[in-house]
Amino acid sequence: MTHTLGRLRLHVAIAACLPCLLLALAACGGEEDAGTGSAPSPTSIAATRQPTIPQDHLPPPVERALEAAADDAGIATSGVGLIGYTEEQWNDTSLGCPQPDGMYAQVITPGYNVRLFIDGAELEYHTDMDMAVVRCDA
Repeated sequence: MTHTLGRLRLHVAIAACLPCLLLALAACGGEEDAGTGSAPSPTSIAATRQPTIPQDHLPPPVERALEAAADDAGIATSGVGLIGYTEEQWNDTSLGCPQPDGMYAQVITPGYNVRLFIDGAELEYHTDMDMAVVRCDA
């Protein structure tokens, strides 16, 4: 009797935890928080070559990243597709893209990681919250 009661309690505990486990696994499923401007995975974007995030009402640093990418490519900003962006806390003023000869203040620097594409090529730009924008080639 005690053994059967123990098994019953175990089954009830598992049944109670299963929805939470499934929810946690779904949250880790590869898509980022849509509230930060993220989009489906870059592989699905690369296949369609279409921007998935409207380019209106973007945070100013993200707009500056789009403009910098367009300037770098010599095209209009309408030719730059926005894959997604996330707000970041960079460890220093290199914005996560240190150059070999660069010297950077070691301060937490808030900004954005902006993922773009131009003519099918994916690009990454990092910003601070002011005017700094750097292309970050992995």
